[in-house]
Amino acid sequence: EKGKRYSRDMVESLVLSALIVSYHETSRRAGREAGIKAAAITVWRQLKEAYQRYERREKKASSNSVGILFADSTGVKTGKTKRGSPLNLAIKVTGKEVRGKRAVLKKELVTLSVGKW
Repeated sequence: EKGKRYSRDMVESLVLSALIVSYHETSRRAGREAGIKAAAITVWRQLKEAYQRYERREKKASSNSVGILFADSTGVKTGKTKRGSPLNLAIKVTGKEVRGKRAVLKKELVTLSVGKW
């Protein structure tokens, strides 16, 4: 219906139905099962808006990974010590790129030290 707003659950139901059957069939089912008038173009718009929200969430989630710092320390053999010395490593994620079909993180070495941090 023109100017009508649908609940989040109804929109989700319309979108999920439109992924399986046609927009026209989804429109007919909404009329039969929920008693609402949702034209096929309305179903299409709801699906488009849901996809755009999904894209924004994905973009935001992928941009959050930039700047993450990974740090670790492990023992390595050095000189004549029995247990070795700690090797400290910190790597910062600076970006992401796609090579072929694989996503690869761009990294930068922040610090590398033997002994204390």
